[in-house]
Amino acid sequence: MTKALVLGGSGFVGRALLTALGSDAVGAHHSRPWPGSIPFDATRDDLAALLDRAGEGISRLYLLHGAANPEICAQDPVGTAAINVVSVKRMVADAVARGILPIFVSSDYVHDGTRGGRTEVEPLTPITEYGRQKAEVEEWMASLDRPWLVARLSKVVSEAECAHSVLGQLVPQIRGGATLRMATDQIFSPAHVDDVARALAELPLRGARGVVNVAGPVAWSRYDLTACLLAAIRRRDPTVTATLVPCSLRDIPFREQRPLNTSLDTTKLHSLLPWRFRPMEEVCERIAEAAFGPTRE
Repeated sequence: MTKALVLGGSGFVGRALLTALGSDAVGAHHSRPWPGSIPFDATRDDLAALLDRAGEGISRLYLLHGAANPEICAQDPVGTAAINVVSVKRMVADAVARGILPIFVSSDYVHDGTRGGRTEVEPLTPITEYGRQKAEVEEWMASLDRPWLVARLSKVVSEAECAHSVLGQLVPQIRGGATLRMATDQIFSPAHVDDVARALAELPLRGARGVVNVAGPVAWSRYDLTACLLAAIRRRDPTVTATLVPCSLRDIPFREQRPLNTSLDTTKLHSLLPWRFRPMEEVCERIAEAAFGPTRE
């Protein structure tokens, strides 16, 4: 394969993916340009216009763009579907007609959360608007008669102290001595963003097609994952006063009820890749060291 075009390249996973792809990729942005990126408006642009800007040799189209906040999707289902569903279908249809492999990044929210360990072949049962939008695209892509790939993600973590990094975003709160209220019944399959990006870059080259769960191999509750990070930080700074309080996801007033256990089975992923995602214990140690320095003996 030759070059890749990444829609949503300015996002959390998109930036990491562009790094993993290196010189073989062109990134597209909507409101946050960077050197070498090309402009992209999901509601207006077609693939032909993007390919004109990206240059020749595009053989893979990564679709990471969209409205990723479930609350915004619940508040504005029509507006977000125009981006998350309509624009994605338009781009995918054009890509397969041109012989370009579409790679759609989906979510564990396509499942209802009644049990974990979901495989790629189980029926989709979304209970949120965001999940329904992702599921609609997945089911539509399954009807295509050309090759396609869906990468279904769970929670993604990193050292970055940004809104999309499940662990990194907690560092300022822990440093400030906050009370961390975390759900014991929200369970997922967290993975480091660099592992996710490397997998997304390699899977098409290794012949992956259809749906692949791209997630960590171990299910964690949000409470236990936060406890792991807090313990790693306290090994570096015992004076940290942040406290961890258990709660239920049902105690948090979302617009829609959120799925509880969205952990994913990664057997297919492991059969395709010759390497393994790093464990969360290691990730927590790295985040703690980056923010608080080495452990204190």
